[in-house]
Amino acid sequence: MKNLKSLIRNNLYLRVDFDNKYKKKKGGVSQSTDFFLIGVLPIAIFYKNGEQETASLSRHITVKQDPYLRNLQGIKGKDSKNIGPYKPQVKAIIVELEKVFRKIIKEGKFNNKDIDKLLVIKFTKHEKRTIDKN
Repeated sequence: MKNLKSLIRNNLYLRVDFDNKYKKKKGGVSQSTDFFLIGVLPIAIFYKNGEQETASLSRHITVKQDPYLRNLQGIKGKDSKNIGPYKPQVKAIIVELEKVFRKIIKEGKFNNKDIDKLLVIKFTKHEKRTIDKN
């Protein structure tokens, strides 16, 4: 836990999504679209009752429409060269995920079950899955 932010940044994947909103107007229907940058962190949970499961923690931030957003799909959080102008948003996502981790560790529960271990599913340079203890 000594370097939780770097652990999250190194194993974070980015996704992009959008949400369309429609409003009725006098002359018809107007549409507005919100774009989101989503950080996804895959984890493995081992419960005290012997159960195991994999899950992902995710946080999102609303961003403005940008043709560059499509290039962020599937990029790792540590790939600062390709993140470009979205570095502040990625840092904010990392801070939020760190808060979630600390809350889970403090309470000792995930999905209302007592946890024994919480592991981050780590990807190496060659995209092979390994597990890193937290």
